[in-house]
Amino acid sequence: MSDGFCDVEIDAECDEPAEVWNEKQRCAAKPHRCVDCRSEIAKGERHIHITCKSGGDWDTLRVCLACDEIAREFMSPRVVGVLWDEFDSQWAEGANVQGCMNRVTTVAAKQKLLEQWRKWKGIE
Repeated sequence: MSDGFCDVEIDAECDEPAEVWNEKQRCAAKPHRCVDCRSEIAKGERHIHITCKSGGDWDTLRVCLACDEIAREFMSPRVVGVLWDEFDSQWAEGANVQGCMNRVTTVAAKQKLLEQWRKWKGIE
């Protein structure tokens, strides 16, 4: 990986692809947790609400907008719940955090990348 550039492309593997996958942006009626970063999604905060069926079981997942933007930029196919484990591996291999921040557009996504990188480095 080169200085100042981020060539991170996360090719996540899914044990069992969802039979049904429906997502839409919603406003939280009560607090929730982001399935990727585990941060609170506050009441009234916009987020991605996912309803899926996998292995015959239905599940409802919530993703904050920052994690959603980051996952859409770096991950294919989209696998929820593993985004930051995957980034930890990328950073361990030398991925440049500033270069990665340049690939996302919102302030929230840039801040989330920096926050997660600092956690990985142990400099919260």
